[in-house]
Amino acid sequence: MTDFGTLDLDVFLSDFAISVNASTWGLATMGAIFDIGYVELEDISRESPFLVVRASDVPSDADTGDLFTISATVYKLVDLQDAETGMKRIILAAT
Repeated sequence: MTDFGTLDLDVFLSDFAISVNASTWGLATMGAIFDIGYVELEDISRESPFLVVRASDVPSDADTGDLFTISATVYKLVDLQDAETGMKRIILAAT
């Protein structure tokens, strides 16, 4: 696993991120890495869409049900997890 604490997050996100609408958070768009893969949720591993974002982009009042639009598909936040240093993983579900 890559330790993002040793890399410049701006460069990493500029190379791999897509633009995500996070209007629930008051952000028109933010850079995020979107993927579908196996995640742990409630002690169960399952395949799910998720975002990896800068921890600083996540507001303190982030909560389940917050909405994100990715390529015209709306997803809701199901779980918020710590990822690599300086990053958060947002587990999503299609609405």
